[in-house]
Amino acid sequence: MNGRAIVSFLVGLIVVGILVGVGVGIYNAGIAQGVIEAGRLPAGAVVNDFRSAAKLTEAEFERVFAFGGGAPTTPIRTTRRRGPRPPSAGHAGSSASRRARGP
Repeated sequence: MNGRAIVSFLVGLIVVGILVGVGVGIYNAGIAQGVIEAGRLPAGAVVNDFRSAAKLTEAEFERVFAFGGGAPTTPIRTTRRRGPRPPSAGHAGSSASRRARGP
């Protein structure tokens, strides 16, 4: 390695260090501003604003967020099967399973 390559490497390392330092400073400033904003809002204000914007009732909001969200019906396997499931089986709330059982 010659001297020019070493100097280029060191200059690049300094530039990367400066960029990392600026990024950390911006991140810390954003976190500090977020903490200040959180102190200004009353508890639950953001949740109430979200519920009214999404037009969710209390029960709908709790179903989605308090109970982990997900599909309203979740298939539960009670037996162990080997191999892939047949395509017509579907899950508990699918129309394919309703067609298989009849009306």
